[in-house]
Amino acid sequence: MEITNTMILTAITDLSGFVKVLVEDVKTLTEDMVEVKSDIAGMKEDISGIKVELTEVKEEVSSIKQEMKQINEKIGATHDLAIRIDDKVTILNGEFLGTRADVLALQRAR
Repeated sequence: MEITNTMILTAITDLSGFVKVLVEDVKTLTEDMVEVKSDIAGMKEDISGIKVELTEVKEEVSSIKQEMKQINEKIGATHDLAIRIDDKVTILNGEFLGTRADVLALQRAR
């Protein structure tokens, strides 16, 4: 088989077409990579923002825990006070019943 100029020109034209397609594909790929790089940069910024927000949430949770601890201490103190008051009321009630019994006894004695 003899290679003719026409065959060589056809092959060159075909190769040229393939190269053009490859060049376009590389351009598209490069554009996509730039877009992906930009997206990654945006995601990094989002992640940084989320980290800041998480830090703020952690601080708020810590503050709430401290407030809850103080409230629990106040509840404990109030509970202790309520128990002491209840004990005194019980004693006073007993004394009142004793005094009432004494009054009734005195009334009967008259």
